[in-house]
Amino acid sequence: MKELETETLVRDTFRHHEHLVSGRAPGLVVAVRARADRRRRTMRAVGVAVAVFAVLGGAVVGVAATGGGRHADPAPVAGPDTTGWRWESWLGAQVMVPGDWTQEDFGCLGTNAPSVARFPRSEHTCGWTEPVDKEVALLGTGTEGDTKPQMRPVTIDGVPALRGDFRLPDGRYAGAIEVPSRRLGLTVRTMNAAKTEHILGSFRLVDVDHAGCPTLRPVREPSVVDSLSTGPFVPPYPASIAICVYHTGFGNEQVEGRLRRSMALAGVDAVRLADRLNAAEPGANPDPPARVCTQEGPVIADAMLIVRSGTTTTRVWAIFSSCTGRGLDNGARRAQLTMGIVWQIMQETGFSMRAPFSE
Repeated sequence: MKELETETLVRDTFRHHEHLVSGRAPGLVVAVRARADRRRRTMRAVGVAVAVFAVLGGAVVGVAATGGGRHADPAPVAGPDTTGWRWESWLGAQVMVPGDWTQEDFGCLGTNAPSVARFPRSEHTCGWTEPVDKEVALLGTGTEGDTKPQMRPVTIDGVPALRGDFRLPDGRYAGAIEVPSRRLGLTVRTMNAAKTEHILGSFRLVDVDHAGCPTLRPVREPSVVDSLSTGPFVPPYPASIAICVYHTGFGNEQVEGRLRRSMALAGVDAVRLADRLNAAEPGANPDPPARVCTQEGPVIADAMLIVRSGTTTTRVWAIFSSCTGRGLDNGARRAQLTMGIVWQIMQETGFSMRAPFSE
C-alpha cells in the first residue's frame, strides 16, 4: 500500500483513539502525532508496520564524525533578544516565532490557534480549510508554488535565496523565504505586518543551532555495555539538556540525517528529564518478534540529548523508531526507553514507532 493511502486509512480509522497513545496496548503498532496542548493524539497502524510521518525533500550533505560519551559540544548560536519569542529549528535553519504559538496545529483537526507546522502537505489536511485568521509559520523544504513568481533574489548568511512579501485577499500579512541550494523554505501568514516581518527577518542558516544541536546528525559510536559501570546514567542536576531530534528518513534521502527540531531544557525541566533517564532500567530494550517488526537497514538514532553539568557534557542517544537496537546510549552503557521518556523527549513533535515497547 502506498504511503499516502496508508496514512489516510489509519488517520480516518484511529482519529478518536486518543486513549491508546500511551503505548500500553500490547501488540499494537503505534505512530503518534502530538499537539502543543496534548489535546489531540492520533494513532496510525497498518499490519505490522507503522505509517510514517510524511516529509518533503532536501539534500543531505556530509556528516561530521564525532563520538559518544563525555566531551565538549559546540555552544549554542547567539542571537537577538528573544523576550516573548522562541527559536524553532529545522534542516539547518532557525527562525523566531511568538513564544505562545503551538506546534503542528495545522491540517487534520486544526484550529485557528497560531502555530508552527513542519513539512505540511496538502494530503495531510483531510479537507481542512485554513481559517482566515490563522497565524502560521510553515517550516519545510520549499515554499508554496503560487508564491514563487512574486519572490525576489536576496542573500541570507552569504547564501543566495528568494524572498517574497504579500498581502492576502483575506487581509493577512504573508511572506516566504526559500533557499534552493539547501532545500529550505519558510512560509508565514499572520494578522500583523510587524509580526510577519519579525519572523521573516529572524531567518538564519546555521551549522549549530540556538540549543547547541548540530544541524546534521553526528556519527554515533555505540557503547560497549559494561556490567561493572556504576553511578547515574546522566548527571542528576544538569544545568541544561539540549534535545536534538533528527530525521530518520524512512527511505527519504532528502531529509535523512538533518535536524528536524530542537529544544533546550533548563531548571526543573532538565532535572525532571535527568531523573527519568537515571531511573531507566539497564540494558537495551528487548527486540520485538520478527513477525511484528523486521529491521531493514542500519539502526539510526532518532534523537540526541546533550546534557551539560558544570564542565561535563554527556551525549545520550535515543533510538525508538527502529525494530532493533532500541533504547538509550550514553557512550558507555545502555538503558531502556519507556513511552514516558519518549514523550518527554519529543514534546509536541509527532513521532512514529514500528512496534511498542515490551511491558
